[in-house]
Amino acid sequence: MYDKRQSALNLEVKLHAKFDVGFNTHFYNKVKQTSNKFDNTSVMTEEYLRNFSLKRKGKGNPMYGLHLSKEAKDKIRKANTGRVFSDDTRKKMSESAINKNISGRNNPRALPANIYDFATNKLVAENVIIKNWAKANGFSSSTLYDTAKANRSMPSSRRNPHQHKGVYAKYL
Repeated sequence: MYDKRQSALNLEVKLHAKFDVGFNTHFYNKVKQTSNKFDNTSVMTEEYLRNFSLKRKGKGNPMYGLHLSKEAKDKIRKANTGRVFSDDTRKKMSESAINKNISGRNNPRALPANIYDFATNKLVAENVIIKNWAKANGFSSSTLYDTAKANRSMPSSRRNPHQHKGVYAKYL
């Protein structure tokens, strides 16, 4: 036996490295001992993560079909009320939102666009936000978004489903 726990742990780390327990099929425990904690990166392969994700979707999610009571919602609301994030945390949250494409800067519906007339191809409005322009001029913003998204410059026929009152949009 070992007189100190640390010396036993050091030997275990060496043996785990020698036999590569994370990937060796002869070992059931796929978690590798390190000097002060366990390393389970070998367990979390792409296939494992994909299968785990699929198992947790829909009915496989332990919260599937459950709804929070009003009391639970109030408790969460109370715990988060007045919560102040540091400037560093707020910056990280902002960067994360940008990377997830949910902030206004990356939102295509917030990008400036030009509005054109289908028949003449002439510029109707320049450098406008589609939603604001459509609302002010009585047009459907969703249809204009579709024309901009599809990058339709001229309809192939007059029955183009993306045509709306004779105008289309193009992002700048």
